[in-house]
Amino acid sequence: MMNKKKYAFLITVILNISFLIIFENIALCREIKITISKKLDRKIRVAILPFFAKKYDNSDILTARELYSTIKFDIKNSGYFELWPQKTKFTDKILKKGKNIDSADYDFWFEHTTELVIKGYYDIQGTEVFIKFVCFDIAAQSVILSEQIVSARKNLRTAAHSLCGKLIKLFSGARPPITNTSIAYVKEVNGIKNIFITDYDGQNARQLTFNSNLTINPAWHNTSLFYVSYKENGYPFVFMRDLTSANIKKISARPGLNAFPAVSPDGKKIALTLSFNGNPEIYILNIDGSILKRVTYNPATDTSPAWAPESNRIAFVSDRTGTPQIYTVDYRTGTPKRVSYRGSYNTSPDWCPTKKSSLIVYTSLYGKNSELYLLDVNNGNIKRLTTTLESEESPSWAPDGIHISYTLTQNFKSDIYFMDVRDSIAVQITDEENNCTSSTWGPN
Repeated sequence: MMNKKKYAFLITVILNISFLIIFENIALCREIKITISKKLDRKIRVAILPFFAKKYDNSDILTARELYSTIKFDIKNSGYFELWPQKTKFTDKILKKGKNIDSADYDFWFEHTTELVIKGYYDIQGTEVFIKFVCFDIAAQSVILSEQIVSARKNLRTAAHSLCGKLIKLFSGARPPITNTSIAYVKEVNGIKNIFITDYDGQNARQLTFNSNLTINPAWHNTSLFYVSYKENGYPFVFMRDLTSANIKKISARPGLNAFPAVSPDGKKIALTLSFNGNPEIYILNIDGSILKRVTYNPATDTSPAWAPESNRIAFVSDRTGTPQIYTVDYRTGTPKRVSYRGSYNTSPDWCPTKKSSLIVYTSLYGKNSELYLLDVNNGNIKRLTTTLESEESPSWAPDGIHISYTLTQNFKSDIYFMDVRDSIAVQITDEENNCTSSTWGPN
């Protein structure tokens, strides 16, 4: 029979409820360099001029504002650029010259130490909008990107995201931009939790599940979303929802616990916590839900699997040493290896999706609150990402391998934020009356 301590831990992870437990204080670790990518010494200075109407008689202030605000958000939060000049307002002279789409005032921008200038126009044609997007390299006095796109007026933001994504690719190398990604999360309304999806910038939020029972643990797979729902007789089963067809398929409905689905990066396998043999263990399932292999064999609670980018290793949480800690294992041949040692309560690992990455982001209790940490599983080096007096938890990597989404709880209210792990600047993307938790970042 499961003892009370283990039972309490299991209930906590199943319901995904934040709680406060007094633990001994964890000493602040010194800053340890963890290499995520070749990082510029500083961000590139970019000026973004307001987009203007090509024809005065079809100007639309809402169109202009939506284009400008979307492009500004994408560039500012891409991780590669800094809006510049920071405090200088554009003069009428500069705005007027900005309407010459074929050239830039190179001398002016060079004097203001601006390195890139973005400008463009739009032309409303019935229900469609023609958009021209140009980026100038000031030092080289040349155009580095010139793009045109036609968009339905209702899809202006999507078009702007695509244009910014093309510019970001010029500076990000092989890293995919996050501009057209989505984030799934759990939202509680009237005491009932369901899955919602939002664009990465917090716009276009929509409800995905409409169950009257607890629905949690969202996990992406291309254009599908896996999740755990208690909608059938109050038991936790795993379902898959196709986002294009809205078809729902039951993946795992075995006796006991079916929880924490995680699809491998190669899209062929699902890691899952199952307890049909009496104890919560990590299993590997085929994508159709049939069992391929059992991974862990321990009387402890093993849960929260997360795949390495090569789909060969799994990080997971186990309390086999008495408190929850992070372990890794080669699911085909290996023995579990403990990789987290600092802190008495470490959970919610997520493995960086960048090829051959050894970085895991996870949640750790720091005093009375939870904080986010970055761990290199190859050498044990860690870096603390959050230093607030609030609680941050449930991190999830973006496909670019430098951003994460997470839950921030303050004043008993939870919302979804994201950050670039290199500078830890928080960006809030939900701000509602209801609690929003447990985000997972979708593919590019």
